Amino acid sequence: MQELDNKVGYMIHKVDVGVKKILDATLKAAGYDEATLMHGWILKYLHDNGAKDIYQRDIEKQFGIGRSTVTTIIQLMEKSDLIRREAVEADARLKKVILTEKGKEYHDLVGATISDIHRKVMTGISDEEKQFFLGTFEKIEENLRAAKREITEINSENK
Repeated sequence: MQELDNKVGYMIHKVDVGVKKILDATLKAAGYDEATLMHGWILKYLHDNGAKDIYQRDIEKQFGIGRSTVTTIIQLMEKSDLIRREAVEADARLKKVILTEKGKEYHDLVGATISDIHRKVMTGISDEEKQFFLGTFEKIEENLRAAKREITEINSENK
């Protein structure tokens, strides 16, 4: 059973790396050398929530990553002209994170590329197989959340 569990984990990683390589190569060919997959996820989040004010802390919470990591990512994205930060009148310490035109174009390119990759990798897989796969992955995701809660509790007890 452990061997099968290890193979599933390995295959998840292998597929993730494969998709990332294809996406990176496509984006690099389009002139987005410094972009990372996380940039794409953040741009999608900003695009999908365009009617709301989004701040760095919202990105931290949405993706479960720390403040310093998000700061570095946002600085790179700003340098690449994918986003801009805009001060809030009510609180000068807060800055809204806003998509630029280049960021919108990049979002569209990433979205189209991901859709194309998904279409290619799902060739020959029935809707029933996809539903089964999604059900299994939802269970894996819940197990990950439970493991994270357990680790968080252990770490808080050891402080």
